[in-house]
Amino acid sequence: MQRNERGGVFILLVTLLISVALLVSNDQVLAMRMNHHHHGMKINSSSDMMMRGLKSKANIQVGAAAGLPGMTISIQQRSLNYMAQQFMPLIQQKLSSGFNIPDIHTEDHTPIGKVELSATNIQISGVSLATPVLTIGNGELLVNLPSAHADMHCNWKYDKKHFVSDHGSADAHITIAISLGLQISVLSPTQFGVTVNNVQAHFSQFDLKLHGGASWLYNFFIKNFKHHIEDNVTNMVTSQLTKSLNEVITKALSTISLEFDLKHGIVFDSSLRQVTYQSSSHFSIGVAGMFFNKGGNVYNGQPTTMLETLGSDKMIEIFIDQYVLNTAGFASSQANILNTVVTSANIPKNFGWLFNTSSYSSLVPSLYSLCNNCEIQLDITDATAPTANIDTQIGLELDAQASAIFQIIKPDKTIVNAFALKIEMAFDTLPTLQNNNLTFAFTYKNASISLQYSNIGQFSVGFLSDAIKAVIEFGVIPIANMFIGQKGVPLPVMKGLTLNNPAMVIEDGYICLRSDFTFQPSQKTSLPSSVFKNFRIY
Repeated sequence: MQRNERGGVFILLVTLLISVALLVSNDQVLAMRMNHHHHGMKINSSSDMMMRGLKSKANIQVGAAAGLPGMTISIQQRSLNYMAQQFMPLIQQKLSSGFNIPDIHTEDHTPIGKVELSATNIQISGVSLATPVLTIGNGELLVNLPSAHADMHCNWKYDKKHFVSDHGSADAHITIAISLGLQISVLSPTQFGVTVNNVQAHFSQFDLKLHGGASWLYNFFIKNFKHHIEDNVTNMVTSQLTKSLNEVITKALSTISLEFDLKHGIVFDSSLRQVTYQSSSHFSIGVAGMFFNKGGNVYNGQPTTMLETLGSDKMIEIFIDQYVLNTAGFASSQANILNTVVTSANIPKNFGWLFNTSSYSSLVPSLYSLCNNCEIQLDITDATAPTANIDTQIGLELDAQASAIFQIIKPDKTIVNAFALKIEMAFDTLPTLQNNNLTFAFTYKNASISLQYSNIGQFSVGFLSDAIKAVIEFGVIPIANMFIGQKGVPLPVMKGLTLNNPAMVIEDGYICLRSDFTFQPSQKTSLPSSVFKNFRIY
């Protein structure tokens, strides 16, 4: 199967931004589904391990693209509320300059009869927002903004034709309460949908000071004209608030990488899979989590079903299926970056005998007779792509098969393939977090060798075991660490978000990174036009 390069979308933390939104600018949201009881193994900084597990509850899934996610992110309800607090100063800043409300003209009955009334030059200033409260509901986020305070000033006038008219000004301190539901769903692998439900906005306070006019006019404003102003003010405040939220959110989203180019033709795909909600608990997003080689074949395995959370003691949990690591190994194999040539310069001197035919005069006479005192190099070629095995008993293990071709370099510099060994090897793997990137350190665990083919006759290869171990430790593992381990698995996070005190937990078939975090959004609110090219509006 061939795959063209495409823009995978990872909005690892877009839900944190959406948590404060009354209307959300478009991008993508991700999710996962839940599993049953598991026991896990936690890796602390001291490398000690402990068992843990949690039985999951039923959840609500809203929209899904094809396939299970290879990587999922679960965000606790308290995390959403924390993010809301961090975003409010930016939103407040955008509303600080105030705005105008369209003029109001109407006719109504008053104590002096039917009159024409108008309110003009309606100005809203001093907008102050309370911190919203978010609750995760069944299939949606419930947003409650208990109060949006503002000052209003306007000019008023009434006119009863051919009888009387009057005018003056009015000031009011108003408080608006706003609540709504947000349903986020996956429309396609590159787009999500946001549906705003049950929007309710109303005056919870209207303190009016009328300047000029008869006493009956004050009561009329309170009883009759207030609702005209209320409709216009609530609509405009909601509109301005929405606009400010969109700008702030778009700015934050623009700091998230939608696709990771890891060089050597390898790309990390973060297209959408599904969105799920656990009422009053957490909101989960999931992505493909697949490495692939541009223009090459795609790993044909599938992710497993993972737990959605291991508990509420951490603000965020990132689950990574062994499928993700397998796609990394497959893509690396496709790119041929694991193939290497090992010479005597790569391993300790006490194994230098391996690289000269003179050492084989009695062990493999046919090799010695082929070329006396000639250098040997080992051409290491991966026979199959490395595969990951994540298990609560063994931890995280990487298994690989390779061919080690013993090549004789003759005096005229021609190279002759003498024989090849089949090497089956296993590496212990320790995951660590570095700069929001999950990296892996590989160490030698065990290996077995057998004669794959020979151009110099059959012979026993047991005497080569220790030397091949050295080749793996000093020749193969450094390559694996450089091109797989150090590149690691990117964790797409927005600028200003820092994971704190992360802990690794190993489950059967996947690992979980559990962490608290701090977030400080950028104070710059201006947006270059180039930002919007990555966003779709739905």
